Amino acid sequence: MAQKPPVSLPLVPLSLHPTRSTAVWAVGRFLFAYDLQLCTWQVRRRELHREAIRALDACPQAAGKTVWLSAGDDKMVMTWTEEGGDWELQNSFSNPKKITAALFDKDGRVVFGDRFGDVLRWVPGEGDAQLLSSDAFLLACHRTNGEEKVRVSRYPETADIRSFCFGHTSQITAVSTLCLDGEERLLSASADATLRLWTLDGEECKSISATEGLKI
Repeated sequence: MAQKPPVSLPLVPLSLHPTRSTAVWAVGRFLFAYDLQLCTWQVRRRELHREAIRALDACPQAAGKTVWLSAGDDKMVMTWTEEGGDWELQNSFSNPKKITAALFDKDGRVVFGDRFGDVLRWVPGEGDAQLLSSDAFLLACHRTNGEEKVRVSRYPETADIRSFCFGHTSQITAVSTLCLDGEERLLSASADATLRLWTLDGEECKSISATEGLKI
């Protein structure tokens, strides 16, 4: 029996507002923001990019303002000032290649990765981006190399590889970090229908199959 080709799933960037109970996400080139407490739309289908948005991140500012970051297939990295659901373009940077992931570092600089594996850092409002490393895909400083393994590197020395996380058998669709019992852990989701919990040294702590259901 012929083996089925790997499933390729659309990656929808989703972020929670840092100061309000609002979920912010993108579908294609459009942005959506929904107040989870009031059950009302703050932004509904606003076009931010010319092509699909691949990354969203937020950095809270003074006086109730938030700076948002968006990046995508149009090769643009953009920062926006948001207040009360109103988004205003602040700065933009054009990259030679499509962008697959982007975030703010602790100093408010933008770190992003493109589809060819380059990892760059850009200061909004300044000139060109600085190349940090090649040969990886960046996602919250934890990177999927190819589709089935996660590469953990040390930011800002991103060429310094800490570990690889092996175990998924299909496309990795999301990676995040969390703290359990005072220890930082890595959580990954995949088209193989599993959630996997890892140490930052690449040891698998737990695997849960979505097809078997989750016990709460």
